Formats: sequence, structure tokens, C-alpha cells
Amino acid sequence: MDKFTLEGVSVSEGIGIGEIFILQQENFIINRSSIKENQINEEIAKLELAIDRTLYEICDLRDELRNRLERQESLIFEAYKSILEDRYFIQEIKDIIHDTMCFADNAVDICIKGYIKAIEDSHNDYAKQSIYDLNDICTRIIKNLNGEPENKGNIEKIYHKQIVVLKQLTPSIAAILGKKKVMGIVADGGISYLSHAAIILRGLGIPALSGIKYDEANRFKSKMAVIDGGQGKLIINPLKPELDHYREILKNNIRKQRYLFWKKNKPAMTKDEHRITLSANINSIEECDVVLDNRADGIGLVRTEILFINHSKMPNEKEQFAAYTKIAKKLKDKPVIIRTMDVGGDKVLRFLNSESNLSHQYLRGLERSLANKEEITVQIRSIIRATEYGNISMTFPMVNRAGEIKEVKEMVETIRMKLSDEYKKAFPKVRLGAFIETLSSLRHLDEILQEVDFISIGTNDLLQEFLARDRKSQELGNSEYLHPDFIRMIKGCIEKACHYEKHVTVCGEMASDVRSSVILLGIGATDLSVHPLKISKLRESFRKITMEEAKNLASRVIKSSSIEGVRKILTKSIGNG
Repeated sequence: MDKFTLEGVSVSEGIGIGEIFILQQENFIINRSSIKENQINEEIAKLELAIDRTLYEICDLRDELRNRLERQESLIFEAYKSILEDRYFIQEIKDIIHDTMCFADNAVDICIKGYIKAIEDSHNDYAKQSIYDLNDICTRIIKNLNGEPENKGNIEKIYHKQIVVLKQLTPSIAAILGKKKVMGIVADGGISYLSHAAIILRGLGIPALSGIKYDEANRFKSKMAVIDGGQGKLIINPLKPELDHYREILKNNIRKQRYLFWKKNKPAMTKDEHRITLSANINSIEECDVVLDNRADGIGLVRTEILFINHSKMPNEKEQFAAYTKIAKKLKDKPVIIRTMDVGGDKVLRFLNSESNLSHQYLRGLERSLANKEEITVQIRSIIRATEYGNISMTFPMVNRAGEIKEVKEMVETIRMKLSDEYKKAFPKVRLGAFIETLSSLRHLDEILQEVDFISIGTNDLLQEFLARDRKSQELGNSEYLHPDFIRMIKGCIEKACHYEKHVTVCGEMASDVRSSVILLGIGATDLSVHPLKISKLRESFRKITMEEAKNLASRVIKSSSIEGVRKILTKSIGNG
């Protein structure tokens, strides 16, 4: 058979060589008939057993992949676990069984479909990413209710030297295929660059494409193929020179990883010795060791909502103070920026699933915190007290307007004075910052900058709002943040911060990606905060380019009219990263 190439959308970069395996995913049938009153307790018992079984499966997947995933990616399983342990969620399904006299599988479907409709009606594009997860949970519970084996189909026949083609990719199937260490994944649907399934695959280093029709790929069952995640291609029956070329790339990637390990002690600077600050984002105290091991310049973001994700109630001042103090002591004199809890919207922690929080369930970030004064007061007290033990600053998530910052600044100052009286010693003023990650914050940026000491640009959430607004841009894949308009947006933000002489850090996927980080450097972002395991690779990439080259590259990119144009410029200038 001759060579044939299928074009798709990249959701996880990398190269994979293997035989094509077609995964068969069988549908399940929901029992829509009614039950009798004497069957209610039996259906509720079946539901509880199915949820326990589903919880066990999720924990098993998490434990299997724990040593291969970064902390942030592993938390996807914690989110699943949190839902399955949510007593309000379980009670709602039980109520449906009792009130409508339906079978448990039907009740699960009704309940979760109700959640999905609410998310769709909210027009919150960020929250819509969780629809994949809810559908996944729904499927797993119903399969366990019906006594069907996990992932019924031919998934057990898959082994590691294969490229798997399937119709719909869910986070749990991504994890199962990750356990099998497959060469690559090609999905018809159910996956976008920012979906949890894609995040898991990127964390595992498995190349993946979406948007390739299942029926079309099905024709090439058992054929040798190359998946090129960077170029968005599935090459069936590649010619020998092409196959040798990709095999050489795989060998070089292994060499690069060894070289980066050796170079990690070198400071981050450009070829012409312009210094770049590379800080780390952390989710746990344990990650401080990884930060220090990778020679980060500090911690640019402590995600406190993730620090306490498994707590059944809001951590008290003693618990929070202990956590922040441990981080500060580990980092010694290196800067640590602690962000107050970013919850609400699609981020719901176990201790927030209470009736007292229902009225604020659609708020997020600083707005939500200001509506829950007791919670943020405890957190501010803890952070101010921890400043004795390190170089700590405080920042606030999802800031929309300067008025929010003014209000919380007054709170911080009042709390600081009370603490000074209470402990009979003067607590110094804390540097305060704002996370710029909404279009509203950009509209009010001048006023916000006049109220803070520094800002951090959260590219992930800002990108979600940008894409929701700019519907004419429907190009998906790993290059959304390469849209020229989005880059111009970030550049304008950096320039305003410089105008007000305020420090600015860029966080998120955009800062972590080698190619887009060079663009950020060129538009004035010399302070990036990324996952600690990304630091060595970024440090090495900056050593290959001068500051002038980065500026020239950024200038050309900004003048481009499309993501594709930007991609071509980058490929020609610095390759595929």
C-alpha cells in the first residue's frame, strides 16, 4: 500500500512510530422504564456500590500514573474523586430515584445532563471544558451500575507499540492508554488542547491529534504509521527515508533530555547575556524541593486552592500559616508569591460544597473572596504572619476592577495593624499584586496598576475569554496563544505595566512553551513563572537566541494575520521547539 497522510489538529506534541490500532467503544443502554416503590432501596444500594467502584477505578488510575505526571496534571483525578465523594451530588441522584421512580442509571444520566445543561447555558467557555469530565463520570458510573466490564470493547488488546485511533477520548481513557505507554493517540472528538484528556497526554509525553475522522482512519487498521504531534499529521506507510528521519528525531530527543539535566545549574539568560527570571508555579509543599533542584529564581505562584484541595473543611489559620511558613523557609531569601484561593465557577473544593456557599457558587476569584470575608480574612492573616520567615508577596486571582483591589487593600492593612497589636510587634507591609486574566481586567488595567505593586498575567484563563469573544478564530490546537491578536493583547499589558513601573510576570501554558516563550521575551516579558520541570528546557532555549533576535521575531509575528502565519514564522526561525 502506498504512503498516505491524514491531517489533524495537534493537542499533544511529540513523535510516535507504531502500528495503527482501532479502539472499539461500545455504547451502553439506559433503562428508561419506571420502578416500583419496593425497588427504590435496591436501586439506591446499587448506586452506592457503583459510585464506590468508580471511585476505586479513578484512584487506581491516579496511583498508576502518579510518578509520571506533574502535580497539576494529577489533580484532574482529584477533581473526579471530589465529585464522586460529594454527598450533595450523591443525594441528588438518590432524590431523583425516589421522586421519579426511575432506575439508578437513568437517575445518574438525568442528574449529570442537568449539570451539563447548566454549564452550557452559563456561556462560560472555561467551565465548558468540564463537560468532557462529567460525561466521563456519567459513563463510568452507568457501566458499573449495569455490571459491564470497564471500558468494554477491545482496549485490553492494546500494547505499547501502537498508535490508537478512537472516536471519543475521555480523561480516563487517556489515563488508561497512558498506563499502556502507547506511541500516540488519534481521536475523532472529545478532545481540545485545554481539555483534561489533552493535559494528561501532554504530561505523559504522548503525541495526540484530534479532528481525524474515525471511519477514515479505520481503513488503515494494523498499518505502520508515524504520528507527528507538532505538525498535526498521521503518516501511514511512511517511506524508509522518512521513517529513518523520525527515528533519528526520537534518538535526539533522548540526548536533549540528558543534556538539559547537565545544564540545569546554569542561569537563565540570552546568548548576549540578558538575564531572564524563571520562577516556578507550585501546588504543594513537596514541590518546593523540585523548585530548588531545578534552580528556579523563586516561586511565582503558590496555588493555595490546590494546596488544600483535599480538605473536608476550610483550613484554619494555624493550618494555613504552617503551610506558608514551610514554603517560605524552604525557599529562604528567594521570592515567594502566594495567591489567595481561586475558587468558584468550575473550581469547587470539597469544603465549599455547603449550603452557605450556594449563593456565591457562580462567583470566582477575588470577587468571590470579597463575598466571603471570613475565608479571605483567615488567609490574609496567615500570609502576613508567614512573612516573618521569608520573602513573601501576596496576589489576588481573577481581578476585574480596581475597586476590588482597593477593597482588599483596606482589608490587608486593617488585618496587618490588628496582628501588630495582637502579637505586640510590627508586621511589615506586604507587596500586593493582581492576576490579570480576564478581559474586564484589561479594560481597567490602568486603574488596577495604580493600586498594586506588581501584576501576573494568567494566559490560560485570559485565552479562554479571548477565544469566546473572537469566534471568527476557530483554529484549534496547541497554537491558540500564538494568535497575533492575543500576542498583541499580552504586549499591551506588559507595556502598560512598564509605563507605571510595575513588575510583570507571565504565567500559564504560553510561558511554558519554548516557541511562545521566545515571543514573550521579544515583547518585553523577562519574568516567567512555569512548572518547575519546564525550567531547564526554557533556560536552555534562551541561551540559543539574542535579545535582539527575540525582538525581531516578535515584531514579525505581531504583523502576521493568522495563527498559521505565526506558526510558519516560528518554524522557519527556531524550528519546532
